[in-house]
Formats: sequence, structure tokens, C-alpha cells
Amino acid sequence: MVAAGYYVYEPAGTIDAWAAVGDEPCIVHITVTGVIEYLDDHGRVTETVSAATQRAAYLAWCDQHGVDPAEEITGEIP
Repeated sequence: MVAAGYYVYEPAGTIDAWAAVGDEPCIVHITVTGVIEYLDDHGRVTETVSAATQRAAYLAWCDQHGVDPAEEITGEIP
């Protein structure tokens, strides 16, 4: 179990599953170098994501919902 303020290092090749348990919002900060591969029950890669794909998904979500993206993501400081 990981609690608020904890740090977890997962080396390349780690296979795991995450879940948030409880009634309160869960905010997770993840720093990724390289890619994350999602596997099915047979160990086959079903999706590959990276910092670039997740940034694009975040910016698309912001655009669709009329939300200004965080400056830390855009690099634009007012």
C-alpha cells in the first residue's frame, strides 16, 4: 500500500496493477521515462503510452472541456 507523500520506484520490466480505494479523490503524480505498456491477461501488449502521448491526451481533454492547461505542461508562463 502506498499512502500520501510516499515515493515508489519501479524499475524497467516491473509488472503490476494499481487501484485507488476509498471515497476521496486520488491524485497521482507519475514521472515516466520511456514507455508504459499495458498488457492483457495473456501478457500481450494492448496499448503503449509515453509522456508525449499522455501530454497530447491531457491537452485534448483541456481543449474539449474548455479548461486552461497547467503551465507546467504547456511551458507557457503568463
